[in-house]
Amino acid sequence: MKNNLPHCIVALILLLGGRLGADENRDIKIVGVQKIWDAAPHNAFTDLERFNGSWYCAFREGHGHAGGGDYGKIRVIASNNGTAWKSVALLQTKRVDLRDAKLSITPTGELLLNSCEYRVDDDSADIRNNTSVTYRSKNGTDWSVSMQIADKGYWLWQTTWRGDTGYALGYQWGNRDATRFYRTTDGNQYTL
Repeated sequence: MKNNLPHCIVALILLLGGRLGADENRDIKIVGVQKIWDAAPHNAFTDLERFNGSWYCAFREGHGHAGGGDYGKIRVIASNNGTAWKSVALLQTKRVDLRDAKLSITPTGELLLNSCEYRVDDDSADIRNNTSVTYRSKNGTDWSVSMQIADKGYWLWQTTWRGDTGYALGYQWGNRDATRFYRTTDGNQYTL
């Protein structure tokens, strides 16, 4: 079985971009905490991105953390000032739990949302029935239909862009050879 540890180390270095131990981060202090959304019984797995002069926050809405019959949706909210927030999109797929919304900006200036379509009712211990997908938006409010990316069964996380290339880690539950390092130049096609 192939050892993926060297690939994971390289991926972490690229994704962190030299942020570990950065001197400028040592004086950061939390000056306030504000609830920006609570319209569902359970809101979790957030991400935040600055796009076209506004803040965009994406997260999963559901009845609870996860489980059969809990078909989570991805809510996208936006704010011009970080104080007043409004819903700009609700992404959902029938009988699918959408999870782990991660935002990034593509080299062509589109807002990209990575997510995972998890079929909780068709899952088993040895086969994870999930598909990684992306949604795209040119304005933050109108979103494309989902597009499957990566390999079925692999849960792809945040796409991090360096120049014109995006990088993402994907993992598969229950498989000892579980982690893969993907790259993309367009946010549609992800290759190993």
